[in-house]
Amino acid sequence: MNREQLMNKVNKLLALAGNNPSQEEANAAYLKAQELIAEYNLNMDEFSGQRDEIVMMPATHPSNNGYRTTLAMILAKNFRCRVIMSGNQVNFIGYKTDAEVCVQVFNHAYAVSRRAGARLERQARKEGRSTRGVANSYWMGFCAGIREVLDEQCRALMIVVPEEVNEEVNSRSSGKYKGGVRLRGADMSAYNSGKTDGRNHMKSRQIEA
Repeated sequence: MNREQLMNKVNKLLALAGNNPSQEEANAAYLKAQELIAEYNLNMDEFSGQRDEIVMMPATHPSNNGYRTTLAMILAKNFRCRVIMSGNQVNFIGYKTDAEVCVQVFNHAYAVSRRAGARLERQARKEGRSTRGVANSYWMGFCAGIREVLDEQCRALMIVVPEEVNEEVNSRSSGKYKGGVRLRGADMSAYNSGKTDGRNHMKSRQIEA
Protein backbone atom coordinates (compact mmCIF):
# COMPACT_ATOMS: atom_id res chain seq x y z
CA MET A 1 0.00 0.00 0.00
CA ASN A 2 1.15 3.59 -0.57
CA ARG A 3 1.95 6.02 2.24
CA GLU A 4 -1.47 7.69 2.19
CA GLN A 5 -3.24 4.33 2.47
CA LEU A 6 -0.90 3.31 5.27
CA MET A 7 -1.51 6.56 7.17
CA ASN A 8 -5.26 6.12 6.83
CA LYS A 9 -5.11 2.52 8.05
CA VAL A 10 -3.02 3.38 11.09
CA ASN A 11 -5.25 6.33 11.96
CA LYS A 12 -8.35 4.12 11.76
CA LEU A 13 -6.72 1.54 14.01
CA LEU A 14 -5.77 4.19 16.56
CA ALA A 15 -9.29 5.60 16.48
CA LEU A 16 -10.71 2.11 17.02
CA ALA A 17 -8.31 1.55 19.92
CA GLY A 18 -9.22 4.81 21.60
CA ASN A 19 -13.00 4.43 21.29
CA ASN A 20 -13.93 0.81 21.84
CA PRO A 21 -15.91 -0.76 24.70
CA SER A 22 -14.15 -4.08 24.09
CA GLN A 23 -10.76 -4.28 25.84
CA GLU A 24 -9.61 -7.10 23.57
CA GLU A 25 -10.52 -5.28 20.36
CA ALA A 26 -8.98 -2.00 21.56
CA ASN A 27 -5.75 -3.72 22.49
CA ALA A 28 -5.58 -5.66 19.22
CA ALA A 29 -6.18 -2.50 17.16
CA TYR A 30 -3.50 -0.61 19.06
CA LEU A 31 -0.96 -3.40 18.69
CA LYS A 32 -1.69 -3.67 14.97
CA ALA A 33 -1.06 0.06 14.59
CA GLN A 34 2.24 -0.31 16.47
CA GLU A 35 3.20 -3.22 14.25
CA LEU A 36 2.55 -1.30 11.00
CA ILE A 37 4.45 1.72 12.27
CA ALA A 38 7.45 -0.42 13.14
CA GLU A 39 7.28 -2.46 9.92
CA TYR A 40 7.27 0.63 7.68
CA ASN A 41 9.71 2.60 9.87
CA LEU A 42 7.24 5.39 10.58
CA ASN A 43 7.00 7.78 13.50
CA MET A 44 3.98 7.22 15.71
CA ASP A 45 3.80 10.93 16.51
CA GLU A 46 2.88 11.64 12.87
CA PHE A 47 -0.59 10.25 13.27
CA SER A 48 -3.67 12.19 14.19
CA GLY A 49 -4.48 9.72 16.95
CA GLN A 50 -1.33 10.87 18.72
CA ARG A 51 -1.87 14.62 18.38
CA ASP A 52 -4.36 14.66 21.23
CA GLU A 53 -3.52 16.39 24.44
CA ILE A 54 -1.60 14.59 27.15
CA VAL A 55 -4.07 13.34 29.76
CA MET A 56 -4.01 11.63 33.13
CA MET A 57 -6.52 8.78 33.43
CA PRO A 58 -7.35 6.83 36.61
CA ALA A 59 -7.31 3.04 36.62
CA THR A 60 -9.69 0.72 38.43
CA HIS A 61 -8.20 -1.34 41.24
CA PRO A 62 -10.47 -2.29 44.16
CA SER A 63 -8.76 -3.19 47.45
CA ASN A 64 -5.47 -1.54 46.38
CA ASN A 65 -3.50 -4.78 46.31
CA GLY A 66 0.20 -3.97 46.52
CA TYR A 67 1.13 -5.48 43.17
CA ARG A 68 -1.06 -2.97 41.32
CA THR A 69 1.83 -0.50 41.03
CA THR A 70 4.19 -3.13 39.62
CA LEU A 71 1.57 -4.20 37.08
CA ALA A 72 0.87 -0.57 36.13
CA MET A 73 4.53 0.26 35.51
CA ILE A 74 5.05 -2.87 33.40
CA LEU A 75 2.07 -2.03 31.19
CA ALA A 76 2.68 1.73 30.98
CA LYS A 77 5.97 1.40 29.14
CA ASN A 78 4.42 -0.73 26.42
CA PHE A 79 1.68 1.82 25.80
CA ARG A 80 3.96 4.89 25.78
CA CYS A 81 2.65 6.03 29.15
CA ARG A 82 3.94 6.75 32.63
CA VAL A 83 2.42 6.03 36.04
CA ILE A 84 1.46 8.73 38.53
CA MET A 85 0.10 7.94 41.99
CA SER A 86 -2.51 10.09 43.72
CA GLY A 87 -2.50 8.63 47.19
CA ASN A 88 -3.43 4.98 46.59
CA GLN A 89 -4.86 5.69 43.13
CA VAL A 90 -2.98 4.48 40.06
CA ASN A 91 -3.16 6.90 37.13
CA PHE A 92 -1.71 6.63 33.65
CA ILE A 93 -0.43 9.71 31.88
CA GLY A 94 0.16 9.85 28.15
CA TYR A 95 -1.38 10.87 24.86
CA LYS A 96 -5.14 10.29 24.97
CA THR A 97 -5.25 7.19 22.75
CA ASP A 98 -2.30 5.60 24.52
CA ALA A 99 -3.70 6.28 27.98
CA GLU A 100 -7.20 5.05 27.14
CA VAL A 101 -5.95 1.71 25.84
CA CYS A 102 -3.46 1.33 28.70
CA VAL A 103 -6.21 1.88 31.28
CA GLN A 104 -8.41 -0.73 29.61
CA VAL A 105 -5.59 -3.28 29.53
CA PHE A 106 -4.64 -2.60 33.15
CA ASN A 107 -8.21 -2.79 34.45
CA HIS A 108 -8.75 -6.14 32.80
CA ALA A 109 -5.39 -7.62 33.81
CA TYR A 110 -5.79 -6.45 37.40
CA ALA A 111 -9.31 -7.85 37.72
CA VAL A 112 -8.36 -11.21 36.17
CA SER A 113 -5.23 -11.65 38.30
CA ARG A 114 -6.88 -10.50 41.52
CA ARG A 115 -9.67 -13.03 41.15
CA ALA A 116 -7.26 -15.84 40.28
CA GLY A 117 -4.97 -15.12 43.24
CA ALA A 118 -7.90 -15.01 45.65
CA ARG A 119 -9.25 -18.25 44.18
CA LEU A 120 -5.94 -20.06 44.80
CA GLU A 121 -5.93 -18.78 48.38
CA ARG A 122 -9.47 -20.07 48.97
CA GLN A 123 -8.53 -23.42 47.45
CA ALA A 124 -5.53 -23.75 49.77
CA ARG A 125 -7.70 -22.94 52.78
CA LYS A 126 -10.35 -25.45 51.72
CA GLU A 127 -7.69 -28.16 51.37
CA GLY A 128 -6.27 -27.39 54.80
CA ARG A 129 -3.00 -26.00 53.44
CA SER A 130 -1.31 -22.82 54.57
CA THR A 131 -2.49 -19.73 52.71
CA ARG A 132 0.70 -17.85 53.60
CA GLY A 133 2.00 -16.09 50.51
CA VAL A 134 -0.27 -17.93 48.07
CA ALA A 135 -2.09 -14.95 46.54
CA ASN A 136 0.95 -12.67 46.61
CA SER A 137 3.13 -15.33 45.00
CA TYR A 138 0.57 -15.74 42.24
CA TRP A 139 0.41 -11.99 41.64
CA MET A 140 4.19 -11.67 41.51
CA GLY A 141 4.30 -14.49 38.97
CA PHE A 142 1.51 -12.90 36.91
CA CYS A 143 3.45 -9.63 36.70
CA ALA A 144 6.62 -11.51 35.75
CA GLY A 145 4.80 -13.33 32.96
CA ILE A 146 3.38 -10.10 31.54
CA ARG A 147 6.77 -8.40 31.76
CA GLU A 148 8.39 -11.27 29.85
CA VAL A 149 5.98 -10.91 26.94
CA LEU A 150 5.92 -7.11 26.84
CA ASP A 151 9.68 -6.59 27.18
CA GLU A 152 10.13 -8.68 24.04
CA GLN A 153 7.40 -6.73 22.29
CA CYS A 154 8.88 -3.36 23.31
CA ARG A 155 12.24 -4.34 21.85
CA ALA A 156 10.71 -5.67 18.64
CA LEU A 157 8.60 -2.56 18.03
CA MET A 158 11.12 -0.09 19.49
CA ILE A 159 8.47 1.46 21.71
CA VAL A 160 9.56 4.51 23.69
CA VAL A 161 7.67 6.92 25.92
CA PRO A 162 7.39 10.32 24.15
CA GLU A 163 9.58 13.01 25.66
CA GLU A 164 6.54 15.26 26.04
CA VAL A 165 4.97 12.65 28.32
CA ASN A 166 8.13 12.38 30.41
CA GLU A 167 8.24 16.15 30.75
CA GLU A 168 4.61 16.28 31.84
CA VAL A 169 5.20 13.61 34.48
CA ASN A 170 8.30 15.40 35.76
CA SER A 171 6.33 18.62 36.07
CA ARG A 172 3.70 16.87 38.20
CA SER A 173 5.81 14.60 40.38
CA SER A 174 9.04 12.62 40.58
CA GLY A 175 7.27 9.66 38.97
CA LYS A 176 9.27 7.25 41.13
CA TYR A 177 7.26 4.59 42.91
CA LYS A 178 8.05 1.36 44.61
CA GLY A 179 5.74 -1.33 43.40
CA GLY A 180 5.38 -4.86 44.66
CA VAL A 181 3.91 -6.86 47.49
CA ARG A 182 5.04 -7.90 50.93
CA LEU A 183 5.73 -11.56 50.46
CA ARG A 184 5.57 -13.56 53.67
CA GLY A 185 6.37 -17.06 52.58
CA ALA A 186 6.78 -17.85 48.89
CA ASP A 187 4.59 -20.43 47.20
CA MET A 188 6.44 -21.47 44.06
CA SER A 189 3.51 -23.43 42.70
CA ALA A 190 1.31 -20.32 42.87
CA TYR A 191 4.13 -18.17 41.44
CA ASN A 192 4.64 -20.49 38.46
CA SER A 193 0.89 -20.64 37.88
CA GLY A 194 0.73 -16.85 37.91
CA LYS A 195 3.65 -16.52 35.51
CA THR A 196 2.03 -18.90 33.03
CA ASP A 197 -1.28 -17.05 33.31
CA GLY A 198 0.43 -13.67 32.87
CA ARG A 199 2.18 -14.81 29.69
CA ASN A 200 -0.99 -16.32 28.30
CA HIS A 201 -3.03 -13.26 29.23
CA MET A 202 -0.90 -10.98 27.07
CA LYS A 203 -0.30 -13.45 24.25
CA SER A 204 -4.05 -13.99 23.90
CA ARG A 205 -4.36 -10.23 23.25
CA GLN A 206 -1.68 -10.07 20.62
CA ILE A 207 -2.59 -10.13 16.96
CA GLU A 208 -1.26 -12.15 14.11
CA ALA A 209 1.45 -10.45 12.08
